[in-house]
Amino acid sequence: MTSADGQDGFTLLETLVAFLILAGAFAISAQTIAIAARSISISRERMEVLSLVKALRLETVPRIRQDDRDREGFGRTFEWNISYRPVVGVDTAESLGFVFVDITAPSGREHRFIYFDTDRQNAR
Repeated sequence: MTSADGQDGFTLLETLVAFLILAGAFAISAQTIAIAARSISISRERMEVLSLVKALRLETVPRIRQDDRDREGFGRTFEWNISYRPVVGVDTAESLGFVFVDITAPSGREHRFIYFDTDRQNAR
């Protein structure tokens, strides 16, 4: 830190090394912030998708059972397709089936849900 002529200070090399270390720390911080922002975006999208699936399950599945046809549509900027496939060959007093829900988000991500469904209200 002391030069040959007796003056105190940093050399150019020391200053460059310090700036390189600082730039590396900023780059790592920027990557961390970008990853966190992307994670928040994905989390929000998943929450909206789950809310839409719940609404579709309550509103659309009963209609699909009655009409016996698939449904598709748009909701909250999402495209969705929902279908019901009854389980055949099962001797029960209630109708059993699988519900398939496919949702495409505005980001292009596709979400698929499959769940087993019983219809106790329309029991024979």
